[in-house]
Amino acid sequence: MTSLAIAAVLQTAVLAAPPQDATTAAYNRSMQTGRPLVLLFGAEWCPACKVMQNQILPKVRQRGGMRDVEYAYVDVDQKPALAKRLLRGGSIPQLVRFDRQGDKWTPRYMIGAHQPEQVIQFLANDPTAKPRAPAQQRPASY
Repeated sequence: MTSLAIAAVLQTAVLAAPPQDATTAAYNRSMQTGRPLVLLFGAEWCPACKVMQNQILPKVRQRGGMRDVEYAYVDVDQKPALAKRLLRGGSIPQLVRFDRQGDKWTPRYMIGAHQPEQVIQFLANDPTAKPRAPAQQRPASY
C-alpha cells in the first residue's frame, strides 16, 4: 500500500509541477530509463544540507556514484507538501532513493550528511550500507 501511495505522490508532483522543474525532469527520466529516482531534500538555511549538496554529492558524482540514478534536489521550503508526504520525519538533509518495479515504488532513506563513500554505497543500493544519521551531527528540522 505504501508503494502505491508513493507512486501517486510522485505522479501528482509531476502533473502539478512546471515542465522545467528538476524533480519532474528526474522523475520523467526515471520512468524512461528505469533507473532509481534519488531526491535530496534540504533547505537553504540548513548547513548540513549545503554540505551534502555542494561538497559531498559533487565528490560522489566525480567518483561515478550517481551515474546509475536520476537525481534532483528538493527544497523543503519551496515544496513543503511534497516533503511532508515523502520524508521520513522532519530531519534534513534526507537522501531518498526510490526503486521502481512496475507500479511499485520502494523508498530507502539516508538521513543527515554522510561521507562520500557512505553515499556511494547507499546509491548503489548496497544492503550493507547503513542509512542512518551520523553520530556527531544533529540533523536540522524544518
